[in-house]
Amino acid sequence: MRVSYRWLKELLPGLQASPDEVAEKLTSIGLEVEELHRFEAPAKVVVAKVLAKAPHPSRDKLTLVRVFDGTQELEVVCGASNVPAPGGHVLFAQVGARLPSKEIGSAHV
Repeated sequence: MRVSYRWLKELLPGLQASPDEVAEKLTSIGLEVEELHRFEAPAKVVVAKVLAKAPHPSRDKLTLVRVFDGTQELEVVCGASNVPAPGGHVLFAQVGARLPSKEIGSAHV
C-alpha cells in the first residue's frame, strides 16, 4: 500500500518526524516500509488557465487549446481527451520542462 507523508501529517497534526523517521518507526512496529519515493514538482510545470479549446482541423483525436500560463497566452496541440472547458485549469509543461518517467529516466518537452 502507498501512503503519502502529507496525508499522514493531515491525519496526525502533531507529527514532527521526518519521512525517514516515520518509515523506521512503522517498520519497527511490524508495518514494513519497502521504499520511500520522494517527489518534487518538475521545474517549468505550472497551473495554466484554459482560455479556449477547439477540435484540431485535421486530427480527430487532438484538440487545439489556448492557455494562459501566468505570463503569456499560448496555443498548444493537446492529445488529452479530458481538457476542461474554458475557465478550467490544467497542469501545463512549458517549453524546456523535464518530466519524470520510470521507463526512460526523464523526458524533454
